[in-house]
Amino acid sequence: MRPLRHALVIVPFLALGCSSSTSTSAPTPTTTVLSSGANPSVAGQSVDLTATISGGSGGNTGTVSFADSGVTLAGCAAQPVTAGQASCTFSAAFPGTHPLGATYHGDPSSEASVATVVVQVVHSASTTTTITLASPQANPGGPITLSGIVSVNAPGAGSPQGNVAFISGGNLIASCALAPLNAQMGCQASATLAPGSRTITASFPGDANFFTSVSAGLQVVVN
Repeated sequence: MRPLRHALVIVPFLALGCSSSTSTSAPTPTTTVLSSGANPSVAGQSVDLTATISGGSGGNTGTVSFADSGVTLAGCAAQPVTAGQASCTFSAAFPGTHPLGATYHGDPSSEASVATVVVQVVHSASTTTTITLASPQANPGGPITLSGIVSVNAPGAGSPQGNVAFISGGNLIASCALAPLNAQMGCQASATLAPGSRTITASFPGDANFFTSVSAGLQVVVN
C-alpha cells in the first residue's frame, strides 16, 4: 500500500478594503407661476393670489414671498408651500396698477425661482348713498335735520371721504363732511326751508377711491 501524500495549498490572503461614498445631488430647477383670483378688482376688494411651483424633485417644500411693486405684502413674507402651491390675500386701498410678484425660496432639493410679474388693475369702487330725516321740525318754521350715509358696495371696502350735499329742486340746501357715524360713513346737516312739500336727495361726489352716488328722493313736508 502506497503512503498517502498530502498537498498543502497556500491561498494568498487578500485584504478587503471598505470604502463609503456620499453622493449629493444638486437642487433641481423650478418654475413659479403667479395668478390672481380677480383681475381687475376694485378698491378695498380682497384678492386671492396663488403661486404654483413646478419642477424640482422630491416634492417642493419651503416658502414663497409675495410683493407689490417690490415691497413684500404684509403677512405674506413666508407663505408655506403645500401640494406645490402657496397663497396670499391682497387688497389695494386705492385704484391704479399694481405689479405683483412671487418668489419661491427653494428647499434642499429644489432651486429657488421667481414668477413673472402680474399687473393687478384696481378700479374705484361703487357706492350707495341714502338719506333719512334725522329730526323733523320741532316747531313751525324751524329747521329739519337730514342724515346722509355713504356705503361702499361689495366687493369693495373702505371709508369714503368728502362731503354729502343735500339738494332740493336743483338747489343746495345743506351739506356736511363725512365722518364715522353708527359704524358707517355719514353726516347730518340742518336746513331751514319754506313751508310746503318737497323732495330732497343726498349726493356724494366721489373721491380718489370711490365713485359718486345719489340717493333716492326723500319726501319732506315743512310747516
